[in-house]
Amino acid sequence: MKPSVISKRITRRAYADRMAEREFVRSVLSRRITPEIEALSLASAQRSHRARNAAFLDRFRPAATAAA
Repeated sequence: MKPSVISKRITRRAYADRMAEREFVRSVLSRRITPEIEALSLASAQRSHRARNAAFLDRFRPAATAAA
């Protein structure tokens, strides 16, 4: 049985997507991590961690200031 045009197209697109993903991973892995980039990524991670915890911590701040 011959594969249909649609199945050929799906196979071709899946192959192209795999190749594009491999190329993306290859380009990311080939980049050099300099100390400046490392510092920026660490600072960004700390900011996002604080932002995620801010809403949770705000619930306890009024009680802490009232007790002081």
